[in-house]
Amino acid sequence: MKDSTTMSREERQLKEAVDLIKTPDFDGARSLLQRIVGQKPECARAFNLLGVIHEKLGDMDAARRMYRVALDIDPTYHPAHGNLSRLVQYRTSFREPDLGDGDGEGADTGRE
Repeated sequence: MKDSTTMSREERQLKEAVDLIKTPDFDGARSLLQRIVGQKPECARAFNLLGVIHEKLGDMDAARRMYRVALDIDPTYHPAHGNLSRLVQYRTSFREPDLGDGDGEGADTGRE
């Protein structure tokens, strides 16, 4: 992972959003992510994180929509793919959604 001196502004904001989600401060994270997508609507990670927030708040339809937007932007973005797959398959899962921050929390450890 990059240190804060080599991270872009967007990367720093995304890291801050992940930290807010983990706190959990969903309102703060959502506000920050909405600003990010307003400035850079092609940011798949921001839409995935918005999906995570909706999922944690129990709005599975909105979560699925955000995960799908992330995948429309970047079909290879694994965290959104795994999060959407988990919701669409209606499996009971005790895994946390994948924040895409590389710490393995919620990530599918069997990924190729």
